[in-house]
Amino acid sequence: MANDDPDYTTGDLVFVVKELPHPLFVRKDNNLHVEISIGLVEALTKFSRNITHFDKHTVEIQGQGITQPGTIKKISFEGMPIHGAGSQRGDLYAEIKVLFPTSLSNSQTEGSLLCLHRSLKEILY
Repeated sequence: MANDDPDYTTGDLVFVVKELPHPLFVRKDNNLHVEISIGLVEALTKFSRNITHFDKHTVEIQGQGITQPGTIKKISFEGMPIHGAGSQRGDLYAEIKVLFPTSLSNSQTEGSLLCLHRSLKEILY
């Protein structure tokens, strides 16, 4: 309950807002940032990942061909709403992390060397 008296000026009401970290998204101004992990084969061919946004709609992040580790994909207008700008939104930036295997079996190693040998033979001859 507040005290109301005609001889005194009322005080200000102050709110302190603390933003809690989100497990998937990091906010930077009106933009959102997210990390996506893909496997080595996906990095060399193509990939597609769906992420669920705050309002539960799905955003697809995809790549074709070779994707380098650290590649950043920009998805326009999938960031946070811009205050005072109607329906405008920031962007979503997805950084691609490539998961490399920590070891290979003997058959995988031999198969890889055979494929490499064939590829070099096609290039050179």
